[in-house]
Amino acid sequence: MARQPMPDLQRANRGPWRIYSEGAHIRALGSPHRGPDAPGNVLCPDCHVMLDAGAMVIEDDLTVIRGGQSAGALRTRPQYTIALECVRHHRERWRQ
Repeated sequence: MARQPMPDLQRANRGPWRIYSEGAHIRALGSPHRGPDAPGNVLCPDCHVMLDAGAMVIEDDLTVIRGGQSAGALRTRPQYTIALECVRHHRERWRQ
């Protein structure tokens, strides 16, 4: 199920003061996509595989589509806004 963008930082077992956070970029960072490394372009790791495989699509109203069916609204935190230009870029990538 779609979770919140920018998951809370979690301490890794690699020693004190080392912080680990994982998320999925909606619009990929590298070439040719050139997505921003910013909170509005990140989803939780639970969505990572589905998003990267095109098994999950996010509509402009933040409805999550899986298997051609609505899976409900993407849950977000008030302090983070999903960048719709990144959502649109991801959708177009999978329509091609």
